Amino acid sequence: MPTPREQLASILKQSRIDAGFDSHGALAKRLNVSRPVVSKAENPAQPVPSDALLAAWAGMTGAPLETLTDLAHRAKSGTPDWFMPYLSAEAAGGHAALLGAAGVSGAAPDRGIRAGGAVC
Repeated sequence: MPTPREQLASILKQSRIDAGFDSHGALAKRLNVSRPVVSKAENPAQPVPSDALLAAWAGMTGAPLETLTDLAHRAKSGTPDWFMPYLSAEAAGGHAALLGAAGVSGAAPDRGIRAGGAVC
């Protein structure tokens, strides 16, 4: 599965092409930026583009801004996609929700293990 940065790069490139900008330079001219700014935005090995560039890109190409900014945020956070349900569950309800998101049923939060291995 592609990373959020790889997905962002792919959407940026496809939206540029779909909007009729056959080259990086053509879009760069319309966005009033240099050609390397556009080529770096489409390169997943480069840092995530700024929010201002993403907004301008969306306005010029019709790419969905919400999708671009969501992918940019996820790429900047470094949180892998597979971990997002756990992160959301933890934020929503603490440990019980986290255990539920992990598929643990019947977890008893009032039980613990004492020194020596005895269950209390």
